[in-house]
Amino acid sequence: MKKTSKKVTLQTLDEKLDVIGQNLETLTETVDGLAISTKKGFDEVKGEMHEFKDEMTNFKKNTERTFFNLDSHARTTNERLDAIEKALPPLGSLSEALKREVLQLNVRVGRIEAKVGIKTS
Repeated sequence: MKKTSKKVTLQTLDEKLDVIGQNLETLTETVDGLAISTKKGFDEVKGEMHEFKDEMTNFKKNTERTFFNLDSHARTTNERLDAIEKALPPLGSLSEALKREVLQLNVRVGRIEAKVGIKTS
């Protein structure tokens, strides 16, 4: 089979150039539309990132404030516990002294009751 070539005329070239021009115009519109859509998308993401950054900044500030309050409360609690621990040893020895005193008083009352003639059960 032998290929036959069509005769190229100015009219056929002009028609081909018109089709190419229309295709180029469509392609340009498509690329322009894509560029506009892409820019809008980036602008939206940029705005969302600013909002997210603001939210994270507020979260950081609130977290720092909370940690500061917790730390202050823990320090106050530790100071109170330290004061209690310092007060306990003297109270413990006072308690022992009071126990001894009560035992001695019980013995003395027992002797007095025995001399007076009071019977205890």
